[in-house]
Amino acid sequence: MEKEEWVDVKDFEGFYVVNKKGEVKRISTHHSSGNILKPSIIGGDGGRLYSYVQLYDKYKIRKSFKISDLIAQAFLGADLSRKKEFKTINKDGDISNNNLDNIEIVYYSSVRKRILDRKRLSKEVKPMSYWVFVGMDVVNQDDRINRQICDYFDVELSDLKSNTRRSDIVRIKRYACYIHHRIKGFTVEKTGDLVGLNHSTVTYHCKTLNDIMSYSKEDQQHLEKLKKLI
Repeated sequence: MEKEEWVDVKDFEGFYVVNKKGEVKRISTHHSSGNILKPSIIGGDGGRLYSYVQLYDKYKIRKSFKISDLIAQAFLGADLSRKKEFKTINKDGDISNNNLDNIEIVYYSSVRKRILDRKRLSKEVKPMSYWVFVGMDVVNQDDRINRQICDYFDVELSDLKSNTRRSDIVRIKRYACYIHHRIKGFTVEKTGDLVGLNHSTVTYHCKTLNDIMSYSKEDQQHLEKLKKLI
């Protein structure tokens, strides 16, 4: 019978290991007994669910990780320090099935590629300096900001511009309005065109997010990370 392979979790060597079955185990020490961690299910940004575990580093600081990320890091060479460039998925859609053969790394550069917006081009031909090349794709500079926001929250660009009232998408629209209007200095009219809202709703979203950030550290952190991306 083949011996089960356990691999150290990067940056948690000597504390936690993972195997190809998708199990995460705490290593036995004189402080604690070794045992396989029980995964938790949580809703992520964009309304998606994922299976995660909480690990404690040598400083006793708790950090949460998607199990699929840990498996991809240990056996597929994924670099979690560059997580904004990719996501890990469960091929069969079952977030509890984190076996190595069910984990896939999907890079945003491959899943986000689209042809030019033909409707926009048919209305007006822009000079080439107006466009920014991203891999094999050509993206309008204003839409580039939208795409970076969508990549961060793991949603489609079409969701951001849709008329949906889903709470997760409304929340993302709020960030987009704030970034375009308050940070980039676009008018409320232009911001509304980019996000698919009227100017009064843009103003409302900006004020709402500003109020929320006065007490929500999570939203403050999201905005700071987005500002670095754009």
